[in-house]
Parts: sequence; structure tokens; C-alpha cells
Amino acid sequence: TSLLIPLLAQVLADPECRGLILSTRPDAIADDLPAALATLMRHSGKTCMVELGLQSIHERSLHLLNRNHSFADFLAAVNKLRAVDGLEIGVHLILGIPGESEADMVATVQAVCALPVQALKLHHLQVIEGTSLHRLHTQGQVPVFSLEAYLELLLRLLPHIPARISNSR
Repeated sequence: TSLLIPLLAQVLADPECRGLILSTRPDAIADDLPAALATLMRHSGKTCMVELGLQSIHERSLHLLNRNHSFADFLAAVNKLRAVDGLEIGVHLILGIPGESEADMVATVQAVCALPVQALKLHHLQVIEGTSLHRLHTQGQVPVFSLEAYLELLLRLLPHIPARISNSR
């Protein structure tokens, strides 16, 4: 925090800067960061959203993706950020994690939308060359969405997202 806040203050001093969006892992929110960040934002008069990369509420999926954090870590991060005024919370989710059914994805969306979050970003599973996931994909063990299938899934998921939650920033 002692290194980050001065750097963010420099960014906020630019008159072209309208605010900050900080993306991080839920287990990377230092205990002192929310209060320091909220103070900085109050002094700047600008807005700040902290985006947490949750991906899924299902522990088996987090383990498969080697996230090295839990849903409980995510809930703790949300609580830390909500303990101060002036910070918005965004959440990143991945759709199509191997082993997750549509019901699992709906459960994740519903659980996240029940929390005090302001934004949601939905991503399809991306398979990156050279990873364990890529090896499984090339062996036919990890399917990915076609464009049509992904759009159809989104149409079924969108009704589960309340209007108060933004899907873009």
C-alpha cells in the first residue's frame, strides 16, 4: 500500500484522469488498502472501482484453474472493500470452466449478484497455449464455446443479473 497509493495519486493528478479501475485477485487486498484508497479517492474527487477476479464460486473450478484463492477469500475481500465508503466493486467471472454445468454458472452469477457489487464482467473460457488447460483442450477434454453457443448462454444468464449491476464500464 505504501508504494501503490503515491503512484495512484500521481495518476489521479492528471486532469484527463476521470477515475481508477484496479483489477486484482481477491486474496491480494491488503488489510490497509481499502481505507487508504478511499481516502485518496475522497481527496481526488474521482471514482474508483476495484475489480476482483473471482471466476467462479465453485472451489473445484478455482482449483482446476490454479487460482490459489477460495470463494471465502473473495467474500473477505468484498467485506474489506465495503467497510469503507467510496469504493465500487466489480467482479470478473469465467463461463465455460471445465466441469461446470449451466446450473453451476447460474449459481455463480446469482451468488455474486446477491452481494453489494456494482459491476460484473463475464468472460468465456480462454485456452492459452502452453498451459495445462491447453494440453487438455488439445486432447479433446476441454471444450470451448462456439460464438452461437456463447451468445445463447449469455441470453439465458442475463435475466439473473439485476439492473443495478452494470455490465460495462
